[in-house]
Amino acid sequence: MSLDLIIIVPARGGSKRLPGKNLMRLGGQSLLARVEASVRDSALDAEIFLTTDDSAIAAEGSRLGWSVPFMRPDELATDEASTNSAILHLLDWRKESGKADPEHIMVLQPTSPFRAGASLARAMTLIKERDDIDSVVGMKRIDRPALGLFLVDEEGIAKSICPNDEQTPVYISNGALFLTKTRQFRQNLSLYAGRLGALMMDDLQSVDIDTLEDFAMASALVNAEIEPKAELAAPSRK
Repeated sequence: MSLDLIIIVPARGGSKRLPGKNLMRLGGQSLLARVEASVRDSALDAEIFLTTDDSAIAAEGSRLGWSVPFMRPDELATDEASTNSAILHLLDWRKESGKADPEHIMVLQPTSPFRAGASLARAMTLIKERDDIDSVVGMKRIDRPALGLFLVDEEGIAKSICPNDEQTPVYISNGALFLTKTRQFRQNLSLYAGRLGALMMDDLQSVDIDTLEDFAMASALVNAEIEPKAELAAPSRK
């Protein structure tokens, strides 16, 4: 395996809104198995590490051929614990085991079941070809102008984020893909470290399963056999 990249899959056992979601089956596959399929389709040369506190999830990861070197400590598996802390714990474990940090880490959450392998490959190409990019984040365009976005203070007063802008498109992180240089992650403890490159992903790839309603919608999309658009244009430079 290359030291250029490792892939990290964070998957807690606890979920208040949808218990057991990481092992739910969609189109005959667990959500973890759908991660495996996207990595396989990407043809990336990378070892996959699973960080989890749940024995059933660990067993599924092992079945898929992933590295499951430990059970995540309880303090890193609470609702309050951050994904970043679990990633750092894994990187530190590798280092303590005598393994050098990879150049890059890619984080794939199981709750994004429609990410295309081609998107993973595009993200890796982007970060390696652009010297001005430290991290790549999967993003989707939201169908409203910046003028329609607000911050609401503690007194319930809304203030427009961009009060004079009706045309500029707005994008949000879709949670489907994070790729960053490992040294940047260690310095910032963030998957949004340094200068961000936007990887445009369509609505299908941006589906995120967090509730039973989300899962029902995802099941309907599987039955409809809709294919993701693997390549979308980035915002133009002005």
